[in-house]
Amino acid sequence: MPTPREYFTNSREADLADRVWQLSAALPGSWKLNFVHEAIYNAYWPWVNKRIVCARDWITTKRESDGVGGVKALNGVFGTDFTAEEIGDVEHFYVAALIGTLGGPAGGVMLNFLGDTIWEMYVGPLRVAWNLNWSRKGLNRGARVVAQNLLYNSEQLTGPDWAGTRFGSFFAVNELIESIHR
Repeated sequence: MPTPREYFTNSREADLADRVWQLSAALPGSWKLNFVHEAIYNAYWPWVNKRIVCARDWITTKRESDGVGGVKALNGVFGTDFTAEEIGDVEHFYVAALIGTLGGPAGGVMLNFLGDTIWEMYVGPLRVAWNLNWSRKGLNRGARVVAQNLLYNSEQLTGPDWAGTRFGSFFAVNELIESIHR
């Protein structure tokens, strides 16, 4: 069965994805999911993998909790030195895996393609633009920041987002097939 590690070319991100995946196996019963993830976790869809729900919730909570992209919170748990960018890439992977598992093998890829494209290419840059100081002096800087965000987000679409989509969409199916062949 493929693990998240196998979907990364960056060995540090692969290590982090693996650490989060291992931790996610122990989270049920000891971790309080946010209400949206709890609803997904408790709903019955045979293709949704609850471990992916836990992994996504945990890494997103850590990334958002310390104001520096999870560097303090996540590294404090693992005793590591992952960067905010590495944490962000692995979080993107698990976000895409969650959306992929919601859609299942039939709809996960399409659902994620639409959702990721809308988020990464429209919502994300609009949020960045909204939060900038667009004074007369800051116009050029603001445009550069939005352009950098668009470039970064387009790299997410073809990297961690696409890898997570494939992992999430087919993980439960792979589990089922392996259980039949045991």
